[in-house]
Amino acid sequence: MPHDRFNTWPEEFAAKLVDPSEAVKLVRPGDRVVVPIGSLTPALCQALFDRRDSLHDVEMLFCAPFVDPGWFEPGHPAFHTVVEIFNTALARESMVNHRTDFISVPFSRRFKSLDEPERDRWDVDVAFISVSPPDRFGFCSFGLSMWNKAGYAKRARVVLAEVHSGYPRTGGANHIHVSEIDAFVESAEFTPRGAAARQRDSALPVEIAAYANELIHDGDTVQIGTGGTTARLVHAGLLGGKEDIGVHSELTVGGMNALVQQGVITGARKTLHRGEVRGGGTRGPDARGDRVHP
Repeated sequence: MPHDRFNTWPEEFAAKLVDPSEAVKLVRPGDRVVVPIGSLTPALCQALFDRRDSLHDVEMLFCAPFVDPGWFEPGHPAFHTVVEIFNTALARESMVNHRTDFISVPFSRRFKSLDEPERDRWDVDVAFISVSPPDRFGFCSFGLSMWNKAGYAKRARVVLAEVHSGYPRTGGANHIHVSEIDAFVESAEFTPRGAAARQRDSALPVEIAAYANELIHDGDTVQIGTGGTTARLVHAGLLGGKEDIGVHSELTVGGMNALVQQGVITGARKTLHRGEVRGGGTRGPDARGDRVHP
């Protein structure tokens, strides 16, 4: 990257910060558009859906979709929707009724060295990613979810970024420079459909947490995977009565903050990254304050 990028990025960022309706004009008919897992891009998604009358044969690729402006509903032939590995309630009916395809292969397949014919099959044209505002050097953080945003941003023809002012800056190589993004839009607040009702009506999985608690010993390091049940296990007592628990995990979840502060999660006996909580993303409203090192 040329050195002057570190000096001129504010002007470049200002020029690239546009209305979502302008940003999505970079999507062409026939493109494959990916919304990577953990990318919260409601403004970009809505703007693209609003263009449906001028588009055709656009493939939308999701992993654990969080936003549905309407493309999972019947009657929108401009978009062909595909869910990879993790489905959610948003796309379930569409999948059951064969309007949405499902790919049950590891998404890491898209990032391995491939021959040319295979590359065409697995690559994407446009990536929708969510990022923090740039730092003083012009680098944006991918924030709460590191999974595969960087890989898609590196390989896509067009990278569109939705900027969230509240995104934390997490460590490692979890960043992208302003110069590597084609357009920025300001974030749009949203609540996933039915999320509030599900959270209100769902009982904590206390029995599951109790069974799992019997398998965890003092000093153990835990990994927690994605899912509505696993996201509530710590609150349900998963680590109750334990000492010196370590975390090296796919996710940090609600309840971990309090256990760090109480001295239950210390990482004191970990053999790797001792004394640190390490996770690839967060799940749950109070998980965001944990000290996370991707």
